[in-house]
Amino acid sequence: MTQSTSIIEGISDYDLQRALDKTKSRAFTHKKNGAFLGPLLVSLEFQWDRSIPTACTNGAFIKWNPDWFVSLVPDARVTVLLHELWHIGYMHLLRLNNRNALVWNFSCDVVINNKLEQEGYSFEGIEDCWKDRQYDSLCAEEIYDRLITDPPPMGGAWSIEGDGDMIAPEAVDKQKMVNNVAQAVQAAKLSGDPGAVPGEIESILDQFLQPKLRWEVLLNRFFQDFHKEDFTWSRPNRRYPDQYMPSMQSNNQLKDLNYYIDVSGSISDAQIVRCNSEIRHIKDTYKPKKLRLILFDTKISAVYEYEEHEPFDKLVVVGRGGTDLVPVREHILKTLPTAAVIFSDLWVTPMEPVDIPIIWIAVNTTVDKVTCGTLIHIQEQ
Repeated sequence: MTQSTSIIEGISDYDLQRALDKTKSRAFTHKKNGAFLGPLLVSLEFQWDRSIPTACTNGAFIKWNPDWFVSLVPDARVTVLLHELWHIGYMHLLRLNNRNALVWNFSCDVVINNKLEQEGYSFEGIEDCWKDRQYDSLCAEEIYDRLITDPPPMGGAWSIEGDGDMIAPEAVDKQKMVNNVAQAVQAAKLSGDPGAVPGEIESILDQFLQPKLRWEVLLNRFFQDFHKEDFTWSRPNRRYPDQYMPSMQSNNQLKDLNYYIDVSGSISDAQIVRCNSEIRHIKDTYKPKKLRLILFDTKISAVYEYEEHEPFDKLVVVGRGGTDLVPVREHILKTLPTAAVIFSDLWVTPMEPVDIPIIWIAVNTTVDKVTCGTLIHIQEQ
C-alpha cells in the first residue's frame, strides 16, 4: 500500500487504516465483547466519509469521519466502535417502527452508552454524548416513551438539533442484519460464552425469525401417514435400491428432509435470506435426523448437510443463473428423502412427478398447480 496522504494531510492512508485495525483489535481484548460482537465486526464494511460529523451505521457498514476519528484518543475510538456495533447487535435500526427517528436514536444511544460506561469504557473527549444513568434499568422502547411524554430540558447532550448515527437500511440490508446477528448469537454459544449475548437480543431476534408458514399443518399430514404403520412401501429400501421392500420409519421424527432453494436471478437476495427463518423453524421444531439444504439454478450449485444436533449456520448464496428443475428431480431420486421442500418462483418447465412428499413454496407467482405434492403461495417484497 502506498504511503499517500489523500485522506488527512500529514497522515498516510496506511497509518489511518492501521489505527483503525488497532481499534478493532483492542475492542475485543475485553472478554465481554469478542464472542458476540466479533462475528458482527467481520460482516461489516468500513468507510471513511467526511460528509458525516462523527460515525454512523446502517447495519451493513460503519462510516467514520476520518478527521474526527484521528481527533479521538485511542480508548474513545474503541468506545465509538463498540457503540456502533451494539446498534447492530440490538437491531435498533429495525425497531424504529413509527417512532420519531431522532428521539429513537437518543433512546438507543442511552442504552448503549450507559452499558459501556458501566463496563468501564472511556468517554474521554466524547463526554457530551447521549447517556443518562437514571435509565439504566429501561430498554430503548421504555426510554423513548419517557422522553416523548416527559422530554428533558433542551440543550447539552439532549439537544435535538443535528442527526443521529443510525441510517435507515435498505430491505436487503435488513435481512442481512438479522442473518448476521443470528450467526453472531450462534457463534457466541458455540464459543462457550453465551453470556456475551444480552438476553433481550435473543428475544428480539426471535421476533424477526418467526416463520410465516404453518409448518405444523403442512408437515403434520406426513407424520399422520408415518403413524399408520411401522413400515412403508412408499420408496425403496436403501439397501435394495432396485426392489420395493419395506423400510422402517420413525414414528415421531423426520428421518431426512431435503430443502431446495431456487437461487436463480429472478429470486431476490432478500427472499433467499428470508428462507432461513423457515428452514431454522423446521430444523428446530422437527429435528430431522438429517437436513440437506440444496441451492440450485440450472444445476445444483451447493449442498449443505446438517445432522440432528448440528446448528443451522449461515446460508451462502451462489448461482444466480436461470432455473431448471431437472437436476432437482435427479437429486431427489438419488437421495430419497422422507420429504422435500422446494422454494422457487416456479417460472420454469414443470418437474416430472416423483413418489416423494413435496411441499412447493411458490414466491410471488401466479403458477397455480404442480405435477405432484402440495403448492403454497407466499408474497414477498
